[in-house]
Amino acid sequence: MLNKLDDFTRAYLECSLWASNDDEGNPLDEDYSLNDLSEEALQCAVDDCTSFQQENKELLDLAYYV
Repeated sequence: MLNKLDDFTRAYLECSLWASNDDEGNPLDEDYSLNDLSEEALQCAVDDCTSFQQENKELLDLAYYV
């Protein structure tokens, strides 16, 4: 599934790892990558990102244009 992610969803997931910490305060992206995500987690992210992109298409088109 990872090889089928669009740029938006891939960036969302990478940012999620970067911005999150484990219980000891260590950034998740130090020890984990997108390959460590379960299929269920990936599917949830794809669904969320697809919905967001559809609901905000006009604004995203403007942002990508700039």
